[in-house]
Amino acid sequence: MKNYEDMSDSQIAQNVFFFVSSNLCPNGGLAHICSDGFFFFDNKNIKRKFDPCNNPSNAWPIIDENNITIINDHPSMRLAVNDAAGYYNGFSGIIASSDENGLRAAMIVFLKINEDKL
Repeated sequence: MKNYEDMSDSQIAQNVFFFVSSNLCPNGGLAHICSDGFFFFDNKNIKRKFDPCNNPSNAWPIIDENNITIINDHPSMRLAVNDAAGYYNGFSGIIASSDENGLRAAMIVFLKINEDKL
């Protein structure tokens, strides 16, 4: 398993974009990573920033569709899990990540869930 925690936000965005690009630009399109982040051109050829680690409007559809839960259990660290009930009941096989940024933690869980498809 890759260590997604060591990736930059832009690298995480690039990997997440691989899975959601058909929703953002269904007719295909260009995408690139630069020092300012990860960008793509939508169907109207408008350059848009994709930043699911920091932009809730990019992250929430992914979180919702994949049943990822962000748990604010600690004031300085957020935990994201793929099965909140399983986490609290001590089930094995839970996919989790913790980070100061809950959206980033959720995107890491998303990548771990889909790692076999990368």
